[in-house]
Amino acid sequence: MNCPLHCIILDDEPLARQGIELLLEPYEWLVLEGSYSNPMQVISRLENGDIDLLFLDIEMPAINGLDLLLNLKNPPLTIITTAYPQYALEGYELQVVDYLVKPIREERFMKAVMRARQIFTSIRQNELEQRGAQEYFFVRSERKLIKLSFHDIRYIEGMKDYVILHCADGNKIITAMNLSTIYRQLPATRFARIGKSYIVNLDYITEVEHTGLYLGQDYLPLGRAYRDSFFENYIKGRIIDRNN
Repeated sequence: MNCPLHCIILDDEPLARQGIELLLEPYEWLVLEGSYSNPMQVISRLENGDIDLLFLDIEMPAINGLDLLLNLKNPPLTIITTAYPQYALEGYELQVVDYLVKPIREERFMKAVMRARQIFTSIRQNELEQRGAQEYFFVRSERKLIKLSFHDIRYIEGMKDYVILHCADGNKIITAMNLSTIYRQLPATRFARIGKSYIVNLDYITEVEHTGLYLGQDYLPLGRAYRDSFFENYIKGRIIDRNN
């Protein structure tokens, strides 16, 4: 399964951050959510639980990157980017995905992010298998726990720290949660994330275009970073035409 990885960069040097941003450009499935010089901003950003991959410098004025990583409760997959090779053993003891020494070569960067993608896909698949038998879930809304079956949901819309669940009966349920968090709780055999703001129930898709799709009369845009994985996972191999 090919899913976008949402990533952030932490490095106190502007040129180093720009260099990683340039290296990220060829990979549409690597979605850059932020580039930071302040470790405290990164700690706050990671609390949302919607970051999959962190590019982390080590030697910074405010804190050592490895110390930061050690003290994170639920760290994302991490690739170390540093000018100091002597920390490599410590980095691998913290189970980082890879350890890149600056200046970072393109082929070495590709190897690291492909490894991150493989690990992320494996983790995601295991999570889905564990939830495979589940047919319903609960969400908090207006001080209540509301039970919903997967088939109850047509699509989910993200609005900053809230999501709107658009139900098959026309009702809308609002709950305090970000889109990435709820997506992780849904089976990928039924739901697909198609952009930064939308998750769709595959059962309700009626038409698909290159830049969007329809659920009956509802049109939802298909994000550029999500397009290839959507067609690869859910469309390719399911098209019937006279050439088949």
